Amino acid sequence: MLSIHPASFRLLIVGAVWFFATPTHAATITTATFTVFAIDGGGFVNDQDPWPLGDPERYFRFGVFDAATSTILDACAAGCIDDGDPSTSDGRTFDQASWSTGSGFWDFPDRTITKVLSGSGAYFYFGLWDKDNDADDSLGDNWFFASAPISGFVYNNNQSPYYADNPISYVAGRDVEGTGDANNFRLQFSVTFDSVTVPEPSSSLLLSASFAGLLVMSRKCTRRWS
Repeated sequence: MLSIHPASFRLLIVGAVWFFATPTHAATITTATFTVFAIDGGGFVNDQDPWPLGDPERYFRFGVFDAATSTILDACAAGCIDDGDPSTSDGRTFDQASWSTGSGFWDFPDRTITKVLSGSGAYFYFGLWDKDNDADDSLGDNWFFASAPISGFVYNNNQSPYYADNPISYVAGRDVEGTGDANNFRLQFSVTFDSVTVPEPSSSLLLSASFAGLLVMSRKCTRRWS
């Protein structure tokens, strides 16, 4: 008949208390949703197309970035997709490949990016481009930081650290150049944030593995004691 060593019994009791009393760690995941609805303007352009094709043929890229570092922006030179992991900082972009001719109001189908963030806020980018017969020209961009919902119409501020050749190489697969002008177009957009708290899978797995280890140790102590 097996008997339990007192030290082994105490080990089991301590392990059980620790297993059931230790709270499960939780992680809060924050996502940002950037939606663009329409643009108006974009007429200031150095278009090299011959007449009558000199009117802007507008298309765009927009994106969400955890930080404005060269590491993150360089990885998005031709566009990028984030990895969905809140512990890493990266970016996510979308290219509108089809274009609209002219500089009037362009009410395109709503375009949306949702990105998992590594912090509580993010940087938001919108760049407008003109299809040209040489490298496509920038019509300007809009760049801002937000950590709370925001929406409306804004004139582009042309303050993005992310622009043609620094490091943008291609947009919608097309070569691009130039920096564009501030106040060249208006953008209608919205930014929203959502947070959800989820248990960390590693916490429960760690506790289970630790408790299993305590059981093995107690059985070894029991056999030696019997």
